[in-house]
Amino acid sequence: MNPDDLPPVYVTVAGHIEDVPVYARCDAYPDFREKLLLWADEVAAYGAAVHLQIEYDSLLGTSRCENPELMQSTNGENVIAYLAHRYGFEIDPHQEGGWEKGADNWADIRCLAGQLTSAVSDNVGGFVWNCAEQLTRLSTGETGWIHTDFTWRPEVLTLAVSQQHHLGDFSADDVASGIWRPKGAGADFWSHDPEGPLVNIGPG
Repeated sequence: MNPDDLPPVYVTVAGHIEDVPVYARCDAYPDFREKLLLWADEVAAYGAAVHLQIEYDSLLGTSRCENPELMQSTNGENVIAYLAHRYGFEIDPHQEGGWEKGADNWADIRCLAGQLTSAVSDNVGGFVWNCAEQLTRLSTGETGWIHTDFTWRPEVLTLAVSQQHHLGDFSADDVASGIWRPKGAGADFWSHDPEGPLVNIGPG
């Protein structure tokens, strides 16, 4: 078969930046920022579409620590907006392992990201597929714990993990390929409901 006759393969790179308090410290932020830009350059060389999922601490660092000197290297934009405009990154709210611990929740992440770039999505990154309470809350809308005047109703679920994820057992995390509307949590998560409120994208 002629290689030119083969169908193309489309690849989306999905990565995430976890909550690490040092990312919100302005003495350490410039080094982290530089490494993020170097990584973006490396990925851009392959022409891949990128969904960069970010937790609150990193976004807080951008909000606190960007200044005119740093932004000279990013066309006068904060680094998150620059990643979106220069490289076409989509920014997704993320919670590590799907658990909302500490001071912030998904709504807070979505709110802060939206203050930094218009390229933030309504995708949930990292949720627990067998937690009925969490899926119900995401389906009906979530109000921020920090940004209490902001309520977010996401549209798409991605990178599902199981309740055992934080115990070091990753065997039940979602590795499915496909797109469907989950009927519910637990066993129902794998059943398609055409009337389901949220779309799930399996990571494959």
